[in-house]
Amino acid sequence: MKKCNCMSEMVKKIKEANPELEYVFPPIELFSGRAYISFTVGQKNRNGKIKEKECPMRLSKCPFCGEKYDDTQEVASGGQP
Repeated sequence: MKKCNCMSEMVKKIKEANPELEYVFPPIELFSGRAYISFTVGQKNRNGKIKEKECPMRLSKCPFCGEKYDDTQEVASGGQP
């Protein structure tokens, strides 16, 4: 099975387009190596105030090419040089 390298390619393109950046951290969940999206949710507390928090959701497919991640696939993160 061919491994998707879309995230690495996007990191590379971002770095090339923005040479002043020291590093780029893509949205990769560290334990699974899968990409994720994060939703901001609001919930009322006991005082009636709304408290916001992030609710991340791991993706089962690459957000760029649609290839399904397998359980052993590691997504290249780019990150620091």
